[in-house]
Amino acid sequence: MRNCALRTRIVVAALTLCILAALTSTAGAQNEASSGLRILYAGLLDTDRAKDFVDFLDEHFEKVETTDYLTFTADKSAGFDVTILDHDGVDTRAPRPSISRQYSRATVTLGVPGADICSRLSLKTGYL
Repeated sequence: MRNCALRTRIVVAALTLCILAALTSTAGAQNEASSGLRILYAGLLDTDRAKDFVDFLDEHFEKVETTDYLTFTADKSAGFDVTILDHDGVDTRAPRPSISRQYSRATVTLGVPGADICSRLSLKTGYL
């Protein structure tokens, strides 16, 4: 019985240390994330979705700029570390930016148009 209580205390202490370590490393990661990445958000700028997304990005990254998804061109990504292409439509007829195979910027795509763009560029994150 005594061994069981001791084991329980050891397990609880170990779990507590793991949780504290995870919380500490998460706080450090958030500080690193805001250390200078330049983000371009291309979305439907007049929507609540875009406003919420940009507010979130502003909290975590040093430089965040926006551009309209409907007028996005690959040239607009110059000067940014990451581009986020966001379109909340699920319709396969949603407009898609024209991006050539030579496009080589770090880009996150969201929504159906993102899957289409990735498919056209033969990326694994496109439609499978």
